[in-house]
Amino acid sequence: FVLAAAILWFGFAPRPHLMDASGSTERPPQLKEEEAKEVLATGPSPGPATSVLGSTTETLLGGPEAKIHNVRLTKYLSKLLRHKALEAGVQIDTEGWAYVADALRWANGMEVNAVTHRMEDRASAVSWSEAEVRETVALDIKRRFELREDGNGLQIRATAKHTMFTMETPLLTPRPSAAGEVHDVRLSKYLTKLLRHKALEAGVKIDTEGWADVADALRWVNGMELNAVTHCMGHKAGAVSYSEAEVREVVTLNDKRRFELR
Repeated sequence: FVLAAAILWFGFAPRPHLMDASGSTERPPQLKEEEAKEVLATGPSPGPATSVLGSTTETLLGGPEAKIHNVRLTKYLSKLLRHKALEAGVQIDTEGWAYVADALRWANGMEVNAVTHRMEDRASAVSWSEAEVRETVALDIKRRFELREDGNGLQIRATAKHTMFTMETPLLTPRPSAAGEVHDVRLSKYLTKLLRHKALEAGVKIDTEGWADVADALRWVNGMELNAVTHCMGHKAGAVSYSEAEVREVVTLNDKRRFELR
């Protein structure tokens, strides 16, 4: 009888190694250690996938195979089309439309500058294409952008409100006559502003010694001119379109030697 009672007690009594201080049952420590080793070896069980780009993490409700928009490219496009197009010299009309080629030139220039000047801890810059812009717009569930084709190429605009048209009027000193023996003051001010202060945020590629391509600088300057007229920022009838020859003339005639060419 005593032996039978002992067997019954051993079979039904709670086991101390399966109880915590409060009396609740849980897996033994050695079992938890074995499970932890298995997770480290094989990875966690499948769950919602995440995409991390820059400082942004987005949950993919469709699981590991789902695709989302490119977060960093989306941030660049939002910043440009909602806030920075005018000061970046990217041509944008009064309805917010800009050419994708111009937007990409700015975004890719920002990428190159970020790596060149070590503004971000990355080994190389990304260079985006029109196809990636199309994909980003198509996959963006918040519909941040719209695309349209016109006779000159693909255009894009932001659907959210922007803050651009309250910025200060750019430097618009009257242009001297062609016969004058002084340098073009407005062009000189534009180039000074760009090369000394604005190149990085304008997406104009500039190296660590301060050299930039004249073509890139002119693209920014002429974009600023056109935006000033389009958005009535300078009270002018028409925009000036500068050329490389005029840049050379400005550098030659500038007695303060503000610029160098090579």
